[in-house]
Amino acid sequence: MRRNKMLAAMALTMLVMGLLAGCGGDGKTYRNVKLENGEIQDNSVVVSIGDTGVTYSKVRNYCYLLSSQYDKNFGHEVWDYPLGREGTVGDEAKEEILSMVTQMAVISKTAKKEKVTLGSDDRDQAVQKAEELMKNASEEDKKKYCLSLRQMTEVFEENLLAERMFYIATDEVDTNISDREAKQRKIQYIRILTNGTTQDGVKVDLGEKEKAQARKRADDLLQEGKKAEDFHAFAQKNTDGYKVEETIGMLGQNTGELADAAVSKAWELKKGQISPVVEGEDGYYIIRCLEETDEEATYARKEKLIEERQTETFRKKYNAWLGDDEVRISKSFWKIFKI
Repeated sequence: MRRNKMLAAMALTMLVMGLLAGCGGDGKTYRNVKLENGEIQDNSVVVSIGDTGVTYSKVRNYCYLLSSQYDKNFGHEVWDYPLGREGTVGDEAKEEILSMVTQMAVISKTAKKEKVTLGSDDRDQAVQKAEELMKNASEEDKKKYCLSLRQMTEVFEENLLAERMFYIATDEVDTNISDREAKQRKIQYIRILTNGTTQDGVKVDLGEKEKAQARKRADDLLQEGKKAEDFHAFAQKNTDGYKVEETIGMLGQNTGELADAAVSKAWELKKGQISPVVEGEDGYYIIRCLEETDEEATYARKEKLIEERQTETFRKKYNAWLGDDEVRISKSFWKIFKI
């Protein structure tokens, strides 16, 4: 299993579970919170954020939410998958869960201070989700993850509250994104490498004489490409690149294999036009404009930019909410903590 694919999936689940949401306290506020550093029981306080304590059973509830998402797709052994010097996927997931513990405690405390509460519909929704989860959980998992209807209802209420706090905190964000800022266009292209790695994994580093031959090849392909009935198929047959079709933004927005010179030239083309040979730092490009504006991709880009603005605004407010609260973790708990 490839690491980037797995972690991307994990990040998505974290977002679905609740935007910056996570484990919260068990409804109690602890003055001078004392962490349990002996034998860990279900009601042991294992994490503290300021004067708020989080119990072991609450953390286990969140572990179940995460585990149930990944076990059915990858198997429980996914948590033992090594990530080099960084440990395992399970180790990284533990860090994520504890991060959510902290975030939820801070958000819940701020919500209480600002008198932000859930309505009856939200509470009913939390109960329904908790009932469904408990119905589908095995007896083994209920015991392993300390699951109960009351506590799972609290978990879903906390997530709904965190979502509400996010939108309240980011209500001032400017959601107007200009077409120029977000515009995306779709192109097809041929890449002739002079420096880099081909789609077959062959490393290329051409000398001056070989570069001249590559340029000649590019010139010939340009003339043939103009006559091709199916440019996409022609490009697939002749490119050195990994892809022959790409949706691109303005210069500086892209992370694909296209050189900056190719991106700049692509934005000069009208629909159906084919560029002259473009020289980039890694080789030569022949570009055909497929769509001047990819409406779906442009809309998605606007949504992404809005999300980035909201996230940045929320992060700043969250840091202010956290203030000087100290985050502490039970050493005994950390030794036994597993997904």
